[in-house]
Amino acid sequence: MRYAEIMSEAAKPVTVAAWHGTSDAQPVFRPWAHFGTARAAAQRLLFRMQRAADYDWKPVPAYLVGVQLTLRKVVNITDDAGYDLDPAAMVAKMIAKRMPDNLRQALQGLDPKQTASVLIQHGIDGFAYRNKAEDKGSMSYVVLDPACIRVTSAARAMSEDELKHIYYQHQ
Repeated sequence: MRYAEIMSEAAKPVTVAAWHGTSDAQPVFRPWAHFGTARAAAQRLLFRMQRAADYDWKPVPAYLVGVQLTLRKVVNITDDAGYDLDPAAMVAKMIAKRMPDNLRQALQGLDPKQTASVLIQHGIDGFAYRNKAEDKGSMSYVVLDPACIRVTSAARAMSEDELKHIYYQHQ
């Protein structure tokens, strides 16, 4: 597959309204942050809450954050990694087969922060994919450069019932 076939480059930046589910009341977005629909974010938070309950872990706080993503160049990838608690590892699995050989070689052995830096140097803002896990079929995004993210609604604490309402309301 040629590099151009997997790239989507806008003549001017495209803005996307999205949501982020987090356990941080005041999230600081770093490379590899994931964004999607409100339903996808709620579903992800519900999964994390259930996982904490299943393993008798400390309860996980849940916050939804509305954002605007401004993206110029995005790599279209497939969501074949499933649930993975390490976003960078998940994306690495998804892009492993999709990068041109020269870029894949340049990325070998780098940690997630270094990988993001190299991709940003190549003009890549992030990744877009049809989600197969949360809000199946919806578009989700992984952003490499935090400068592409603008918070539009502050983190709002969500109860399990509120998250379920969002999840079922958007079916």
